[in-house]
Amino acid sequence: MPSLAGLIEVRGLGIIRLPHEPLAVASLVVDLGAPAERMPEDAAVSTRIEGIRLPRLAVASGNPFSTVVAALTSGRFPNSGTDAGT
Repeated sequence: MPSLAGLIEVRGLGIIRLPHEPLAVASLVVDLGAPAERMPEDAAVSTRIEGIRLPRLAVASGNPFSTVVAALTSGRFPNSGTDAGT
């Protein structure tokens, strides 16, 4: 539905329009609020979306680091997922 492109509902503000990217490549699924096992089974570390298998990172609900994990895996930070200085 192109008429919905760029719209987001913000609690307390209602629906607003923001700049958006019409096409994106996903390389990781960050599953916020999912049960996060200490030693997940092989099947739990990937998921299939539209027939494409992607790596999956489960982050438990209530985990104080879930926001940090989401931010670092969003690609908005130039060095996310890399060692500093490399």
